[in-house]
Amino acid sequence: MAKFKGKFCKKGRDKINEALERGRESRWRQETATAANVVPIISYDHEYAACDIPDPSQQIEIPLDENLKEGEWRVGRRVVELGILADGLKSCQLCSQPLHLNDCTGEKKFGLGHMLLIRCNYCQLVNEIPTGSRHKTIAGDIAWDVNTKLAAGMIDAGLGEMHVNSLLSAMNIPTIPPKSIKCREREIVPHLADMAEETCRKNLEEEVRLSDGNLTASFDGAWQKRGTGRAYNSLTGHATLIGESTKKCLGKAGQHFGHGQ
Repeated sequence: MAKFKGKFCKKGRDKINEALERGRESRWRQETATAANVVPIISYDHEYAACDIPDPSQQIEIPLDENLKEGEWRVGRRVVELGILADGLKSCQLCSQPLHLNDCTGEKKFGLGHMLLIRCNYCQLVNEIPTGSRHKTIAGDIAWDVNTKLAAGMIDAGLGEMHVNSLLSAMNIPTIPPKSIKCREREIVPHLADMAEETCRKNLEEEVRLSDGNLTASFDGAWQKRGTGRAYNSLTGHATLIGESTKKCLGKAGQHFGHGQ
């Protein structure tokens, strides 16, 4: 009997295992050298990766870059409206001299919207340059268009805050706080309800026209709490009316009962 890496094995098997291990290490070094010359290194895309391709056969500790925070705005990706950024870089707010993106000293994050802090080379004034357009809400607050668009897309796709942030994180885009998404969601929900009412009205007119006045529709309702056959006490429910000719929604209704109602 012989021993290989602290384990017993048949006599002669230890030499075979050592030869296989040397072969694996040799192939790994050869593939690593080839990949480094041909394939672009993906570590530049994520700050938590090393710049060199590590050898898994050797337990190497990869040190983190301590100066990463100084150029944090250079890390990752941003959602930018090129027209807005170009207009902001056109001139300094004080001396009207052109600004350069390379002179950026930092950024302020507002969800997917960012305010770049760019120093002027002539007067040394730090200008705040937005990366996108903004609008005024009904409440009088200023909101970024990209955050409102994100909330609308999240509702349309049937996603949640965690799904959206998981997607942004995978794309190396700074995530957005769930509270910010919820605020933008509350902003657009009334408008979505108005659009739904208008769509149902147009569908009803089309259904009446196609059916020559003999309107036939299918009605169905549901509730979020599953009934047991004895108790149907769900606090929420919804119903829809589908036209026979158009197969479109002619009407909808929903009900929610809070505690004490």
